[in-house]
Amino acid sequence: METITWGSSDLNALQLEQLKKFTRDDYVRIRKEYAEWQKNLTVVPSYVYAALGLGAEVAWNVSHTGWVRIVAVVVGITAFYALCRREGHAEGYVEGYEAGHEDGINKAFGIKPEERKELHEFATHMKLDQIHVRAFEKKNPE
Repeated sequence: METITWGSSDLNALQLEQLKKFTRDDYVRIRKEYAEWQKNLTVVPSYVYAALGLGAEVAWNVSHTGWVRIVAVVVGITAFYALCRREGHAEGYVEGYEAGHEDGINKAFGIKPEERKELHEFATHMKLDQIHVRAFEKKNPE
């Protein structure tokens, strides 16, 4: 049985899809790299924003003075927004890293943009075929 290869590689669609996937260790490594990079960019560490948010919560619950509560709300919202923005940047970094990884593999193997959808469909069909073959072999051992 002959297999269909893609681009300038000797890999079939399923092998290329596996090559593009990240493992759990890859995600841990990327997040760690981002955290190291982020340390050099930020002036205020995340734990300071977390402490400010906690302090704002305490100030809201302890004080019954209007202006203290207004300041607590402003500080709390600002701290929460800063933490959410940082988490969003981290997720965007990982997504961009993934996209760049996939595009790099496609470019290295000469896979054209119009072939990518077809390649993905072939890989999906191959996965389903493997599942069916395993199920058949399980039912009918020889």
